[in-house]
Amino acid sequence: MTILKNHIPSVQILTSKVHLVNEVELQTFIELIVNEGKQSRIGNINIHAANLAFETKWFRDYMNSCGLVFCDGKGIQLASWITRQPIPPHITYHTWIWSLAKFCQDKQFSLFFLGSGQGVAELAINRIKEKFPNIELNGHHGYFEKSGLENQQVIDLINKWNPNILIVGFGMPLQEKWILDNKDQLHVNIILNGGAFLEWISQIKEQSPPILTKIGLEWLFRFFQEPKRLFKRYIIGNPLFMLRLMFNSKGRE
Repeated sequence: MTILKNHIPSVQILTSKVHLVNEVELQTFIELIVNEGKQSRIGNINIHAANLAFETKWFRDYMNSCGLVFCDGKGIQLASWITRQPIPPHITYHTWIWSLAKFCQDKQFSLFFLGSGQGVAELAINRIKEKFPNIELNGHHGYFEKSGLENQQVIDLINKWNPNILIVGFGMPLQEKWILDNKDQLHVNIILNGGAFLEWISQIKEQSPPILTKIGLEWLFRFFQEPKRLFKRYIIGNPLFMLRLMFNSKGRE
């Protein structure tokens, strides 16, 4: 399928759109935006994001105003099948980040990582540069005040680097709120929300075994790693998502 910026096929899951794109088509979209010198936001959706969009109008508006939203969860693929819609390809940062890095090195597009604790971004950058030594890549930790002087200093640092692609990893929905608040000041072409992507790249957190990811049980592996923090997201959120899907709910205003 050829990506046409103004006509990208999508499906509807609860209140959110999901585009039918694979990794190659996603990168084609990025290349179009960068070459045009414009700015676009790329979102990703899993069950947690779909629930947030259902519950919170500003988050729903954020998702539906992105230039592209890719499927980042087997639960979204299952929901597409249940609702008899085309099933979007599953794209996860665990694997896509390496394809993206190669793409950026080949195209000479620059990257900036924003998020996680002190030193994590540096570890992630070093791992990527081991494989792609000619990539233009910089980063900054996510532990700063998200408004005021400190926030402005981070924005100035990003703009000084002038990256083509910025990936923000504060976790949902904080990262989306920060992007909304600051996108007009950022001199970047593509803004992505990456969640815990830096922890996975740096290997600070252990990744789910490939077999669990393949069969849609990556969430269970993550739950056992952090049961207290993720109880509401998975043990309550997953069944709630299925109930909402069954009753074809429209979401809160």
